[in-house]
Amino acid sequence: MTSTSAVDSAESLLAAGAVLPADTAGAGDRAVPLTARTYRHPALDDRPVVRLVDAALGEGEDAAVGFLGLAPAAEPAVVGLGPRRPLAFPEWVLVHHPADGRHALALVAELQKLAKQVRSRPKAALDGYQSIADRLARTLPHFLPTFFEQAARVFLAAGQDTYATQLFNKARKAEAQHGLPIDLDRLDEVYVEFASAKVVSATALAGYAKELSAQLPADEALDRFCRLALRAAAAGVVPSTQSATAVNRLARAATKVAGGTDHLAPYLTELLRLPVAADAPAGWWKAHLPALTALADRDPAVRGSLLDLMPTDRDNLVGWLTLLTGTGALAGLSDPDVPETARPQDGSTGWLRRFVSRANSGHRPGRVPQLHPLVERMADRLRAELADSGETLDHHGDLDLLDQLLALQLPVTPPAERGTLDLARWVEAQGERELRALAGDDRFTDALRRGLDQLDGQQHALRRMAATPGIRPLLTDWLRARIRERFAAGLPYLAESVDWLGRLPAEALHLVSDDLRGGGDQMGSGLGEALGVDLVERATRSLRGGLIEELGWPDWELAWQEVTGGDHRVEVTRQESWPYVILGGPTTVRVLGAEGIVLRHDLRIPAGDAWGEPGYHYVDGQLLVCWHSKARGYNLCGYWHRSPDDPQPVHGRSDRSRPRANQLTLSLPGGGRTTGGGVLHVGDTVLPPELPVITDGTSHWVYRHGDDDGEHGWREYDPVHDTHGRRSLPRFLADLPVPGSRLQESASWLRPALSDRAAPAAVPVDGLLGWRVFTLPDGSVRGQDLAGRTVTVAPGQEPVAALVLPGDDRPRAVLKGLVLLDPDGVASAAAGPPSSRSYTRDAIPLPGLRFLGYLQPRDPAGSAALRRMDREVTAALLKVAVDERRAALAEVAARAATDGGRFPAGRAGRNGPLGRRAGVSDRRSPPRDLPRRRGRSRRAGRAGPVDGAGDQPRRRAGRGGRGAAAGRPGADRPGRGDRAGQQVVVRPGGDADGHRGRTHR
Repeated sequence: MTSTSAVDSAESLLAAGAVLPADTAGAGDRAVPLTARTYRHPALDDRPVVRLVDAALGEGEDAAVGFLGLAPAAEPAVVGLGPRRPLAFPEWVLVHHPADGRHALALVAELQKLAKQVRSRPKAALDGYQSIADRLARTLPHFLPTFFEQAARVFLAAGQDTYATQLFNKARKAEAQHGLPIDLDRLDEVYVEFASAKVVSATALAGYAKELSAQLPADEALDRFCRLALRAAAAGVVPSTQSATAVNRLARAATKVAGGTDHLAPYLTELLRLPVAADAPAGWWKAHLPALTALADRDPAVRGSLLDLMPTDRDNLVGWLTLLTGTGALAGLSDPDVPETARPQDGSTGWLRRFVSRANSGHRPGRVPQLHPLVERMADRLRAELADSGETLDHHGDLDLLDQLLALQLPVTPPAERGTLDLARWVEAQGERELRALAGDDRFTDALRRGLDQLDGQQHALRRMAATPGIRPLLTDWLRARIRERFAAGLPYLAESVDWLGRLPAEALHLVSDDLRGGGDQMGSGLGEALGVDLVERATRSLRGGLIEELGWPDWELAWQEVTGGDHRVEVTRQESWPYVILGGPTTVRVLGAEGIVLRHDLRIPAGDAWGEPGYHYVDGQLLVCWHSKARGYNLCGYWHRSPDDPQPVHGRSDRSRPRANQLTLSLPGGGRTTGGGVLHVGDTVLPPELPVITDGTSHWVYRHGDDDGEHGWREYDPVHDTHGRRSLPRFLADLPVPGSRLQESASWLRPALSDRAAPAAVPVDGLLGWRVFTLPDGSVRGQDLAGRTVTVAPGQEPVAALVLPGDDRPRAVLKGLVLLDPDGVASAAAGPPSSRSYTRDAIPLPGLRFLGYLQPRDPAGSAALRRMDREVTAALLKVAVDERRAALAEVAARAATDGGRFPAGRAGRNGPLGRRAGVSDRRSPPRDLPRRRGRSRRAGRAGPVDGAGDQPRRRAGRGGRGAAAGRPGADRPGRGDRAGQQVVVRPGGDADGHRGRTHR
């Protein structure tokens, strides 16, 4: 049973102190008639005093104002409804002890002063109230109950609930200590008031029942306490286990005295109609279960009231179903012969909706197995109600329920467009149904597939899906599609795809074991043939498509060697001062441009003083070095490199971990460098804010948030006066070549050329470089430079450059993350971090995507030869790589046998027989026309694709063999002494891991 919005609105207005019209419906028990009482005083001549007072307290108000000389002048008139307020201190004293009224009024000023301290100094205010109470206890103890209650109201209004509770308890203690007569009607009001404010605890309320039983006859005590409990419940006080125990105790006492067994019937019947009963704890229901069962057996309306309720705590739903079963209320959901009063007001359909919604609320999945037999019994009733209303049922993510509803042919809500069925939640909730009906309904097929997408990489969930008969065929199709999709990617992702395949549980692999099973160990057989993975063709295509290692910047590599000493473990920082790039290390820094290394500087930062990495700006031939100084309280300081011994405080950056935002800055013709938020000159110690900035050689734009439209975009900028203008674009970015396309402003730019020399990734036009990225009407993304070189990539990808390699004039897209696509859009190379398999000890990090224009072909003739690569040459290179790996594996196995244990995997990968310098000789020399890598590995063609592909036959054999063996008991668990089960997994980067009886995951 739920409250209407009108009732909620009326109660909310009353709680806020509003006066409602006298005929307002549904105002609740808290609303009482308000009277306008008119008074006159000789000093006020004909001017009346009008006060709004609770009608029940009118006489007390007359007596209270009488102490001020005011006399009633007219009959009181009811003007509306207001919130119930008890007669408080000092009014209660004026009414009931008029002789002491002057003493009560004498305290008013002191009480008002204390009330002002309650919010700011609650403890001091509490001490002040206690001091007054101590004085009253000696002379006027009958003041204390109402005095403490009024003090509690003051603290309650200030949000000091703890102190309010203490003061309320002091009021009850004072009554007992001084033996004061108790006005039970007044005390009932007080208990309801403070219980509604959550000040009276359940224990205190139950204690009041004991006081009533000591002062009143048993039946009268029960009646009074039940009325109090009902009023409190109507005010929002949740029934407690303690109150149920107290009621039962009073009921037993009343039964002994007066006989009969129906003492609780009126109380329970009325309470079940209140919404707050749904919040009652399980202990309350358990205490009243016998009485509820007897009452529900006699009164169908009680059974209906139980069905209108729904526990707010979903953990109580199982117990709730048990209670409904014990009271016979569940029959109202399915039995066609029960009276209408025994049914829920919203019907069986509404009850099921409420129950399922509550069961699936919260973050963790909920499951109530006891619901499913009930739904079976409710099916006919649900079908009839849904047919009359034309509505459908929602499953709220409960796939077991959805499957059952579909099996019962009940109308259910179809999934939303692009909706997903959360199979992971179903697995976590330990769903039990086979989901055959769900999988057989075409409306849910796509949503189930998207649910399977979310399970990718979750072994336990995929294992559960393979064991679910309804999902198993869909999982099989999904696995085949995922395998084809992954293995159709470019060669740079082949190792990752093989590892993904190896991480699939055996139960899932068994579903596609016919696809994975293959004999022989020749390259391209077995798993490769089944999946259509031709390693020779993949490697050939990657070599033709292009390798990142074909390009280099000798000056950058020299600078990196000087800064790090060739040690990859040395931390470096790369910062930008276009067209220069700054490379900093722990002790030295280099500035590079088109002319080479233009500045070498040894840092003069005091040892141990820098917190975080330093920041650098290169302005007009001078370098600013700044850092967060521990000696200066972690504030920023720095020096210009020509005055390294005179560090100065530097201002302008608040981010303590990075002295620079590392946005691209541009030099100005008149000197200085603009950061997009100002100009930095040589000698400055204030750093301007950094914003993305571009220029067409004459005007400047910065990318920022606009105050006018609230959107980010390029806006005109005057660096000399540091002023921002309207939103606009350079002509190159504004004039898009394809109608209906949309510019991606944040990915598009225009800057001065790095040099006048064309490079594979940068062709200057009139002294500028430019790049614009725009989304075409079909969703694909196109990138184009000033020279007109254009690449188009799939939706969701972001091209950062168009690259032309020797031997092929077709541009290749470079994606964010430094992934190189061949002219057909297939990845041919990808630069990985030091932890990736494509990383080698010889690799030198690139200067960054913004400086790709500095990269030139290392060996143009060799690169051109790669564009003409054929299968035969690639097969020869691949054969060499495979022979090397086999020889290395044999050496590892021999060492492991000699050492009597596993060979340390980490050392084997870096310094042992699997390393590139381990002394394993090439069995066949690659062609002489492949590009040479100066001072590094012998052939670029052997760098990534061939060596990585050389690992794949063995890696695929391990994955495919496991899939083919899936389903055979013990197939992937060799015996403890079975050395044949030992596999050594080799990563393309040269690492090896030995694992007994299973492949590396």
